[in-house]
Amino acid sequence: MDFLQMFGADIESALKKQGIVTPTDIQNTVMPLIEEGKDVLACSETGTGKTLSYLLPLFKGIDKTNKNPQCLVLAPTHELAAQIHNQLKLLNSNLPAESRIESALLIGGANITRQLEAIKQKPRILVGSSGRILELVEMKKLSLHFVKKIVLDEADRLLKDNFIGDVSAVIKKTQKDRQLLMFSASIHDDDRNRAAVFSELVFIDLRKCMIPDTIEHIYIVCELRNKFETLRKLLHTRGVEKAIVFVNSPYHINAVCEKLNFHKIKSAPIYGEVKKAERAQAAADFASGRINVLVASDLVSRGLDVKGVTHIINLDFPNRTEDYIHRAGRCGRMGTRGVSASIVIPAEIEKLKKCGRQLKIEFSEKAVDFGKLV
Repeated sequence: MDFLQMFGADIESALKKQGIVTPTDIQNTVMPLIEEGKDVLACSETGTGKTLSYLLPLFKGIDKTNKNPQCLVLAPTHELAAQIHNQLKLLNSNLPAESRIESALLIGGANITRQLEAIKQKPRILVGSSGRILELVEMKKLSLHFVKKIVLDEADRLLKDNFIGDVSAVIKKTQKDRQLLMFSASIHDDDRNRAAVFSELVFIDLRKCMIPDTIEHIYIVCELRNKFETLRKLLHTRGVEKAIVFVNSPYHINAVCEKLNFHKIKSAPIYGEVKKAERAQAAADFASGRINVLVASDLVSRGLDVKGVTHIINLDFPNRTEDYIHRAGRCGRMGTRGVSASIVIPAEIEKLKKCGRQLKIEFSEKAVDFGKLV
């Protein structure tokens, strides 16, 4: 059956309005397994269409005669949860009223009164953080008894110690015959072992390489005292239209932003300690083009999906290889071109090259000269 037709005429039309006609590899592989009722652990590079690969089967499997929550999507960050919920809202906006599926976003740090009101609207799909959902269940404001499908997006993080307790508690609130779906861009043996505690999952690994080959990887060497000046010059080079600058320490992010804005480079900070509303505003301003630089911690390397990001810039090289994967994956999405640039001091070159060997990618050394990378 044709990819679009398998979901019915209404969803076929809605997807065409989004310009979606042909499935990606992950969608082609995973959706039939979900339709068969299999529990799945799926891994593919960032920007390959994982979100729709589970949202479309969720939509199709909803029983509209049952007004209880039937599907639950858990995410490790508020930004990623909001991104998933926005994809649901976009899909709904392109559907006729009678085909729409109600959803609710339930995340910590947000107004719980509004979330209680949203629950009263009888959403069939819940998207959110495990902590807030567990809190609402324990308040007896939310029941997960009718949940048939649970999705863990960025499962490698949700299976870590700081999340797995709440995630496990949420899963235990659902029926034993629920379907469990896990997705991520990076899965390690430890993650698979932890996932196996919940279910016998079909493991799908479609990573041709850890990072899409549409991304060019470059590095610029300078002394520590010259890092900001190198960043400023890099942001002024031709082709840098929308960039995310990553800084390892949240305490340095505001200082970098202040310097960029002083030099007339419109930027905003986004990291865990920034209030949720301010993070949302920064992301919205970045997406709309009101600012063209975000200065971020690794918080957004998992949760921000903005079209048109041309450059990722590591002002601080990441400490973990998997963080490089998720940072770089914010550009070069769905077949577009992107550049991941790292500004490093001489002592960091070996760490960078070790990362390249592990990921099987080649870093090219560049310099900034008269507004060009040479």
